[in-house]
Amino acid sequence: SLQLNGKLVENLKTLFSASRMTLIQRGAVPAILRGADVMMKAKTGTGKTLAYLTPVVEWLVTRKERLTRADGSFALIVVPTRELGLQVHEVLSNLLRPFHWLVPGLLIGGEKKKSEKARIRKGLSVLVGTPGRLSDHVRTTECFNVKSMQFLIFDEADRLMDMGFEQDINCICDFVREKRDKSCPTRMQTVLVSATLQQKVRQFAHSLLSSPVYVTDSSSGAMMTETGEEGKEEEAGEGEDEENKKFELPSRLRQYWMSIPCKRRLLSLCSFLRQRSIPSTRACKMIVFVSSIAEVKFLHYLLPRAVLPDDIPIYGLHGDMTQAERTKSFYGFTASSRAILVCTDVAARGLDFPKIEWIVQFDPPTELEEYVHRCGRTARMTTEGDALLFLMPHEEKYVSLLGKHGLSLSPIPTRTLLVSEERRRRGGEGGGGGGREGEVWMLQSNPDPPAELARDAFTSFTRAYATHNKGTKAIFHPKALHLGHVAASFALRE
Repeated sequence: SLQLNGKLVENLKTLFSASRMTLIQRGAVPAILRGADVMMKAKTGTGKTLAYLTPVVEWLVTRKERLTRADGSFALIVVPTRELGLQVHEVLSNLLRPFHWLVPGLLIGGEKKKSEKARIRKGLSVLVGTPGRLSDHVRTTECFNVKSMQFLIFDEADRLMDMGFEQDINCICDFVREKRDKSCPTRMQTVLVSATLQQKVRQFAHSLLSSPVYVTDSSSGAMMTETGEEGKEEEAGEGEDEENKKFELPSRLRQYWMSIPCKRRLLSLCSFLRQRSIPSTRACKMIVFVSSIAEVKFLHYLLPRAVLPDDIPIYGLHGDMTQAERTKSFYGFTASSRAILVCTDVAARGLDFPKIEWIVQFDPPTELEEYVHRCGRTARMTTEGDALLFLMPHEEKYVSLLGKHGLSLSPIPTRTLLVSEERRRRGGEGGGGGGREGEVWMLQSNPDPPAELARDAFTSFTRAYATHNKGTKAIFHPKALHLGHVAASFALRE
């Protein structure tokens, strides 16, 4: 009914298997096409990226005169992380395949500014970038042409606010407003995309959007309200205080939890990952979330040596990696049908890895909302998925807390997992010896991991444990930890 460009429609069907729009797309695409500012709020995995990219591409390809690179940039998409930038740029590049005269660009750092400036000088029809890198070019790249800017889009707006990018965003917005040609026949549209509508995001929207349309994805369908009717959003839960807020995850997502004695955490993780990764003919893709960079490094070293099948590559992703390393890990995991990604919350929001079977939260998040965002990496669009939360016995009240916020988790008996691994070990598959929890080391004949990795992981874990907010502090209190047992969980002597 929208009468989109035929090549664009065919491309959506062929490359994205998009034969029909999702609920959020039904609300957002028409609103953007008719020239409105849009505030888009939807739970993860509902097609938000295509909801704003589709109308942008439609607008670009339906101009009376074909656009050229010399015309400069027509759309600017601001994202909070490099990985999300890579992902949005890839989707955009695929959408633009039939339209060779439209050139996408990516500005996320990791390469010489001179190379980026050269591409900007030639002309980039649609730009995807992180706030820091974009604001840098805004200040220093004279050839940055935004005279014909039509779309200013902020993806993961709540994350942009949480990460403190307000100053960079203001710099970008001021630049576009100042440099855009006042004689442009159409007004510039601004689109905000967010998983939540927290107070900071509402204030951000109020300062940027003009008479916006609010589009949200609800269980009853896509809901659109004109400006001034934000109260309807509050009825859906956004107006509630933090203590009573209700979260929503796809019904196709099965949530589980497991209570593990601290000393057996590492053994249990290795056992779980191993059991889910055999036989070798089975597709197996899992993400393991931890609370610190040092833990990522430790597990990235350990897991390939912890009797996992040889054909399961282990990838790491965290903020200390170089851009080349992050890009290699991101694309390597994305392309694999059997792989494990160990990461911090840098991968918790926005990223759309295909066919994720399990989300494993080895360390519970410090914020309740992060639990939801982590789980959102699986059961996306129409697929199913599973999520497992590791807890220590003194942390079990966290399950009830999640329940109060509308999240229901089923227990997995720990004994089943450990007995299965013990039988496997006695069967002679492992070998080795040793007496620490490190029992992981009983399963193999490989040498211990470098002591420095283990010590750093132990230190980072205990520090991160002390950062839980007031809502969960009583459950995750550092005084409840037995530091000797924590040390053992990182294969260190008690």
